[in-house]
Amino acid sequence: MKSADSDNANAAYKVGDVYFYGDDMPKDDNLAFKYYSQANSIARNSESRDDDIKADIYYRIALCLYIGRVVD
Repeated sequence: MKSADSDNANAAYKVGDVYFYGDDMPKDDNLAFKYYSQANSIARNSESRDDDIKADIYYRIALCLYIGRVVD
């Protein structure tokens, strides 16, 4: 989880998946959305041209919003 809390968009995205799907951790929709949003912020501000990970991150954020998994 240390990588997810640093400047690693892919790590933050993967941690979001762990919480979204409940793999090896209890499901936590708010934490999943937090890590997806963090991954999005890191990816937007990086010089990386990895559009595949950005598309995956955008999809997960949209999915959270669409199915109502985000609680304010």
